[in-house]
Amino acid sequence: MKKIYSLYLAGSIKLWKKEFKKRYSKFFNHKIKLFEPGEMNIPDDHRLITRRIAQKDRSKIEKSDAILVYMKNYKPSKFGGPAGTDSTWECGYAHGIKKPIIAIVEDLNHLAYFESQWMLTFHISAYITDNKIVVEEILKTAHFRDTTIIFCKSKELFEEKICEYLYKIN
Repeated sequence: MKKIYSLYLAGSIKLWKKEFKKRYSKFFNHKIKLFEPGEMNIPDDHRLITRRIAQKDRSKIEKSDAILVYMKNYKPSKFGGPAGTDSTWECGYAHGIKKPIIAIVEDLNHLAYFESQWMLTFHISAYITDNKIVVEEILKTAHFRDTTIIFCKSKELFEEKICEYLYKIN
């Protein structure tokens, strides 16, 4: 098995700061080098982001083994714009260059978000969760029928299970 995989995290910087960093960041960077765009100190007002940042993000997607998605409903910033459009672009670009896309799903509300995002949903390669109820619902829903489901007993196993999945598909 490959020792270190490289993943690009697609998701809102706001959600990364508020949720992902506290809940998940600590479980990565042992067997997976996870690029978290929020570490680049991207300004809250996205109108101030430079071309260099966008080019670096694109380059990181191109060099990654897969994309890890942490997207869900949230209130957009005070600067306006719909939530998640940049993340959706990242996922679409990754799909276009044939990168596997792995989405974290925490609960049924989170699953409902993906179900409503049909263009994203139908192009996700795998869903990863530590919630048995989510797995049961995925198995019943046509949107997810042809997608791999990675179930972990705890978030601490996400990195290991993602490595196993990437090894299996490559």
